Amino acid sequence: MTKWRLALAVDLLAASELPLDAIAAGAAYANPCSLSAAFKRIHGLSPSSYRVATATWLAAQGPARGRPRPCRR
Repeated sequence: MTKWRLALAVDLLAASELPLDAIAAGAAYANPCSLSAAFKRIHGLSPSSYRVATATWLAAQGPARGRPRPCRR
């Protein structure tokens, strides 16, 4: 159950700019502190640090990486 809830949190952190309390609610955590503790225990960094690292990594990949390319005919 924890892995599933953290997977939801990872998706929300990477794909949105929602505040942590909204992400905690969306991932079925009672409060942001519970999410932060579980996230740090499993991933080794805070949800905020994960969001920054993900954004930095995506920016370094450039526009063609990590996104589907349009079909060419």
